[in-house]
Amino acid sequence: MKMKKLIALQVSCEAAAESFMGRNMLAYAAMMNAAEEIKIGRQAVVNEKNKRMAPPPPPHQISMS
Repeated sequence: MKMKKLIALQVSCEAAAESFMGRNMLAYAAMMNAAEEIKIGRQAVVNEKNKRMAPPPPPHQISMS
């Protein structure tokens, strides 16, 4: 899924959660949880992309574990 669609989905979940606030707290919690999971997934994609684009570490910094 493209990043723009994920952002839109996250914002939609947050908006839906706000509409449930005070009336149905279980639905509010579920939508906020979904928004948080999307946010975590987006961050993982960004981290992986940054890791692939980073230059390899100098040979003396590579640890042999």
